[in-house]
Amino acid sequence: MNSAALKRITEKWGEGSLYMFLMEHLPSYRTAYSLLDIHRIADELDLTYQGVYRWMGARRLRPENAELLLKLCVAEAGRNAAEAPTIDSFTRFVFPA
Repeated sequence: MNSAALKRITEKWGEGSLYMFLMEHLPSYRTAYSLLDIHRIADELDLTYQGVYRWMGARRLRPENAELLLKLCVAEAGRNAAEAPTIDSFTRFVFPA
């Protein structure tokens, strides 16, 4: 991802945001423009894309949604031989400061 795109994403969603966390842990869920494919994530989780966008804007998750995303991230890590996040990685999004 080029620095201009990263700057725009950071300005919109915030440094350390759920969006940036998922960008890191779901690399195959990026579009051709290096953006997170919210529609694909929603489809994988059998949810609406509007609901997933709400998570990004609110920057918080309900525990059951954190578990859904964790499963997706673990599956992604397995496909890419990468280290998977743990449920503790989602704590800051479930219980924000």
